[in-house]
Amino acid sequence: MLKNLDIQGIMVQSQNRPLILLVMSYDAVAQGADMVIPAPEEVLYAEGVYRFEDSPKITYKISKKMVPEAYCLEVCKNGIIITSSDDAGAFYAQQTLAQMITEKDGAREVECCVVNDCPRFSYRGLHFDVSRHFRSVDFLKKQIDAMAMFKMNRMHLHLTDAAGWRLQIDAYPRLTSFAAWRPQPAWKEWWAGKRLYADEGEEGSFGGYYTKEQMRELIELDLSKHGNNMLIDPIFVAWAGCFPNGLLTVILIPQIHPFTEAHT
Repeated sequence: MLKNLDIQGIMVQSQNRPLILLVMSYDAVAQGADMVIPAPEEVLYAEGVYRFEDSPKITYKISKKMVPEAYCLEVCKNGIIITSSDDAGAFYAQQTLAQMITEKDGAREVECCVVNDCPRFSYRGLHFDVSRHFRSVDFLKKQIDAMAMFKMNRMHLHLTDAAGWRLQIDAYPRLTSFAAWRPQPAWKEWWAGKRLYADEGEEGSFGGYYTKEQMRELIELDLSKHGNNMLIDPIFVAWAGCFPNGLLTVILIPQIHPFTEAHT
């Protein structure tokens, strides 16, 4: 059981390799490897703890014998060894390590153990229907960090539907100046009514959309933290993303409706 969840990003340098830790701060019943979400495939405990200093002693190794995204995290009293099949596995090992960190007498430490883990599913996604329930860019950024911490690798943004158009298209400005706004805050109220849209800035209008700059900012956020691979594949317009190198996926699937000012 987790309570009072708070996520904080910490970046340190280890052997010329950036280590990005999304550290959770909360009250938890379990400690150490027992509180890792999702639960690793195997955890072998040992005596002692590793105490973090200004420059953590983390050694990275690659093993081609492992399946994709797999890793082995070894925590010893004098250092940490991360062995992975690829960069994705190393990234997930970092997230496991971040969740295992506890504080004692003002110092951060991790109990000694060996964690062997690999994904059960290759596609680990989370869907956000921002067409019906519009969310801010800052909200989506928080979800990206949380999803990375929990080793999810696809964020699916449902950007277009009858309830609202959420992506700026230069060639069709009316999609965002009109079809992105409605008189009702709740889409079910809108759906049960006449299903009319409203002009941007009109009193009593609800909605919003993402500019090209905002979408670029979201993608660059993932790229700077988690990787640089992007797939564009032509019903929904959707953006999917996360995380380590080779796992960032962007899906743009246009669904153009013949919007009119009296669209129903």
